Amino acid sequence: MARTRLRLGVSTALVCVLGGLVGIAVLVVLGLGWWSSHQSGQQIKLRMARQVVDRIITDSRRDFDQAADRLAFLAGRIVEGDYSLDRRRLGDLLGGALATMPEASALIFIDTDRNLLTVSRRLDGIEPTQRDGRRDPSVATSLERARQSRQAHWGEPIWRGPKLRTALELHQPVRRGERLQGLLLARISLASLSRRVAESGGELAATGFVLYGRDHVLAHALMQRPLAGLSEENPLPRVAALDDAVLKAIWEKEELGADDSLIRTAVIGGKAHFFLTRKHTGFGERPWIVGLHFPAAGIAGSSRHYLPAAIAGLAVFALALLVALLLGRHIARPLGVLAEASRRVRELRLAETERLPPSRLSELDDAARSFNAMLVGLSWFESFVSKDLMHRLLRQGQEGLAAEQREVSVMFTDIAGFTAISENLAPNETAALLNRHFDAITACVRAEGGSVDKFTGDGVMAFWGAPEGHADHAERACRAALAIAEIVRLAGYDDDPPLTVRIGLHSGPAVVGNIGSSDRVNYTVIGDTVNIGQRVEELGREMLLDDEQVVILVSAGSASHLGPELRDRLSPLGEHRLRGRREALEVFRLG
Repeated sequence: MARTRLRLGVSTALVCVLGGLVGIAVLVVLGLGWWSSHQSGQQIKLRMARQVVDRIITDSRRDFDQAADRLAFLAGRIVEGDYSLDRRRLGDLLGGALATMPEASALIFIDTDRNLLTVSRRLDGIEPTQRDGRRDPSVATSLERARQSRQAHWGEPIWRGPKLRTALELHQPVRRGERLQGLLLARISLASLSRRVAESGGELAATGFVLYGRDHVLAHALMQRPLAGLSEENPLPRVAALDDAVLKAIWEKEELGADDSLIRTAVIGGKAHFFLTRKHTGFGERPWIVGLHFPAAGIAGSSRHYLPAAIAGLAVFALALLVALLLGRHIARPLGVLAEASRRVRELRLAETERLPPSRLSELDDAARSFNAMLVGLSWFESFVSKDLMHRLLRQGQEGLAAEQREVSVMFTDIAGFTAISENLAPNETAALLNRHFDAITACVRAEGGSVDKFTGDGVMAFWGAPEGHADHAERACRAALAIAEIVRLAGYDDDPPLTVRIGLHSGPAVVGNIGSSDRVNYTVIGDTVNIGQRVEELGREMLLDDEQVVILVSAGSASHLGPELRDRLSPLGEHRLRGRREALEVFRLG
């Protein structure tokens, strides 16, 4: 037993939906208001913390990218001016460049013989120094990587003594064509990054930090001053070694935030703290983890403030139900008219469908205008597309439109000597004669379940076997041809001039489906079967007898599908070689 689907009227649906939505909205708003009173402080801090972390990342990337751009430009200057061959000129060039790079503490040029020229920033100015790096394995390693890559890269953090502290080095190969001339390094002190991190958390009473991987600290307020315990082997302090009890607990709990940030919590000394961190890559082998930590204390509101809001919410809910009921009744009437008209259009009963009246509601008025315009368009469309074919395609759905090979029967008709007939008629009389002739043929085709494919001048092409597969498609085509012949013979008694009609039938495999361009398609049949059908009709010129008004020629392909009743009405005409074909085809006269 088929299940009955629940159907609601517009009034009931609007009351249920609008009332339900308003009720849910009231509950959600009140709930969110109560919840936000307890969480707003924390959320505000988290939002501000995201902005601070984003600003740290943006500012750091801007400074480091500027350093990379200037270093690349400087490498080009060295190549263009052959500065690498003159240490004095090279020192002046590096010194001038360092003056324009406040983020850099030193610029270093290493030639291919491992000689280093360093220009450093000092309190009393810029100082150039030279040294032999042939015994320094790190120099050999840097040069070897420069030989293998044309791209600049950031090295691992390095420590150069308690005064220079920890820094990052940007490595820029210097090449003339494919030949390496040296390596240019910019040393960026991490003290400036620690100052930026320290200053960023002031408005939140938060502590900023940048981790290098999970275990080492790259920047922190405590790292604005030199730290004890650092060395060339350990250029960065470990998280556990830094005097920040909250930061030490960063990895205790983890929760993914609403964006690409991570929100973590930790309880230190009975007080909850938030961590907000984001990964930042591109400056070294390991990712940076940029973040803040701050107390989680929020600002809680009072529940008594929500009693008036609850009363107002219930009043809005009741008003919404009343408005939904009245509005539903007002909308239901034109929607019912639209539904009935749409049902007629679905059934292609366009002649019975009336135009919709305008409405004061803009959406309904737009719908009425669109429906009326659609009705006009479909009325025109109905004149160009077979209504029967459209019904069949609608029943079969989208799969009925795909091109496929089927066994079909095709019919071609043509009026013999129509050019001479039309010369004695006015243009409107010619059109009227053809329209009456085509109406008669179309009625005969539809009566046998066929589809009119196209009108070609004074001829017609029709087919059977698609989109609905009829096993007796050849018999249907023959019966339609006999009906057409009967109408043509009777038409001689009307005011129209007598017509002589040739009809050709052929059955066989053909490609059937939607065929055409991307903006226009036709549901049609194509293939050799169609060509043979047309050639059989053309053969009627030779087979038409002098006293004969209609000649129906049937190919052997169609004759083989006929039952005894129709086969008895066939007269063999022998084999004929059709135009454009090598093999002869056996043809029969149907009478």
